[in-house]
Amino acid sequence: MRKFLILLLIVMALGLGQQSVLGQTTGAISGTVTDPNGAVVPGAAIKIKGEAGQEFNAVTNASGIYRIPSVQNGTYTVTIAATGFKTVTVTNVKVDVGTPVTVDGRLEIGGVGEVVEISSGGEVLQTQTAAVGTTITGRQIIDTPIAL
Repeated sequence: MRKFLILLLIVMALGLGQQSVLGQTTGAISGTVTDPNGAVVPGAAIKIKGEAGQEFNAVTNASGIYRIPSVQNGTYTVTIAATGFKTVTVTNVKVDVGTPVTVDGRLEIGGVGEVVEISSGGEVLQTQTAAVGTTITGRQIIDTPIAL
């Protein structure tokens, strides 16, 4: 009986440790906003809108950096605006579970009403962490063969 209790405690401890890794359901979007000369742009307004209608807002700090953590996986549009510069819109930014995405904005001189649209999405190669993750659909889970 004692061996069974010890084994049960070990299994529970291992299961709780895995919960933080397996339960992760979000990614992050961050980046740096610069002007045509490469100088950072503090106070730029960042608006992120998802396909499902979710919206996030941020402002760049004194170093021109913004970060929006806990973004659900999906495809987003990132809009960057600052006084004296054209608005930059980056579409097709794909966020996967546990993967930070970098969307840097290089603003051009001009009016805020003028828009520069970029449809390439965010940085494909994630270099901020060594974590590996993926997003799977319910259909993939159902179609997975199970050995009995």
